[in-house]
Amino acid sequence: MTAPGWYADPRDPRLIRRWTGAEWTNEVAPKPGVAFEDRPAAPPWPGGPSEAHIRAGGALAASIGSIAFCVVWFIVIGVFYSMTTDIPNRVFLGLFAALGVGFFVRAVVRLIRLRS
Repeated sequence: MTAPGWYADPRDPRLIRRWTGAEWTNEVAPKPGVAFEDRPAAPPWPGGPSEAHIRAGGALAASIGSIAFCVVWFIVIGVFYSMTTDIPNRVFLGLFAALGVGFFVRAVVRLIRLRS
């Protein structure tokens, strides 16, 4: 039987794990001479999404959210525009609508870039 002590971890050669003499414990430490940061990054699970897929998913969600925001923006601007007959207010609302159009176009272009 092997004496209790610290030995090379049977699951990860960069670590040492404490052996009680009967079983392995959960206590681990970096193997002397190997920096813990030198460990290669492992995916969250085997065959999991890559970093590029995760970023693309976030950009897709942001683009769809931006387009949804613009639709609501246009509805609100349209309601206020139809309620006013004052020319300065209509010009002011028109400027806000133009801002919404720019934001909408930017979101659609981002979405098209993601698709290609």
